[in-house]
Amino acid sequence: MPAPSSLSATLDAEIAWFSATLEARLKTYFGQPMDEVPAPSAPPLAGRDDAYAAMCRDAALDEQARLVLILALLPGLQPQALDPLLMRNQNIDRPFTEFGGIIDARGFRPTRETALFLLAGQDIGRRLAAMGLFADDAPLVRHNLLARQDDPVAPWLALDPHPDLLARLVAAAGG
Repeated sequence: MPAPSSLSATLDAEIAWFSATLEARLKTYFGQPMDEVPAPSAPPLAGRDDAYAAMCRDAALDEQARLVLILALLPGLQPQALDPLLMRNQNIDRPFTEFGGIIDARGFRPTRETALFLLAGQDIGRRLAAMGLFADDAPLVRHNLLARQDDPVAPWLALDPHPDLLARLVAAAGG
């Protein structure tokens, strides 16, 4: 079994990449020119021997799918990484609709809309293409990484990891 620190290091790197990606998306959304905001690259998984890296490799996840996966896991791993999405639109005194999410006493729970915002912003063509990540035959669902939903493309549905995914990671960490 791989050392837990290896799994932790991989997840820490994925979360740092997610945070940098979120920061870049928010900067461009709020008006900073795209050419001034570097696009963060996913950390390499080559050479990583932990359960998370193996799941990503086995499912042949591309960068978009990996970003969606770590987003789905954040409420259970590091919910504070989602805090930037809790901001309110001061013009209408309510949360930003385009960030998606379900806000409750525990904080921010991402929806597919949250993933679409991160991946495509307001680009309709990119949003439509990214909706394919949630289809039943897409790697994230086919490999039991995301929970299946009744509607494979509805953006308002919660973005939940497969019910046993977090338990598989806990077991891999030796817990």
